[in-house]
Amino acid sequence: MTIFLLNAFPNSLLVPQKIGQTTVVERISTCDAGSILFDGFESAIGHDSTANVISVRLGIEVKKARINVVPQNGDTLIIAAFTPPRRLEEGELFTEEEILSFDLAFCRITWDQ
Repeated sequence: MTIFLLNAFPNSLLVPQKIGQTTVVERISTCDAGSILFDGFESAIGHDSTANVISVRLGIEVKKARINVVPQNGDTLIIAAFTPPRRLEEGELFTEEEILSFDLAFCRITWDQ
């Protein structure tokens, strides 16, 4: 069982693997997300600035890792969803003040297999 932190819904769950399979997206609190991730997780956050935003909000280190996630039975997926107020220029980073102003929501993804 692996806990993954992502900032996008994995394409591998968009089309169910079998007829009748259900995927559930459940909004959870920032506190609950931090508790789930506290004891260890695999980051699938592909950009430094995004990792910084989530790190500041959760109070835990989130590293950039550009990996493809194909969830297996028993894995836990936590999605950190936000829309930045503007697109960054190449090499630009958001300021801490900007980061703290983002509306950030967390979701837990489960599915039957």
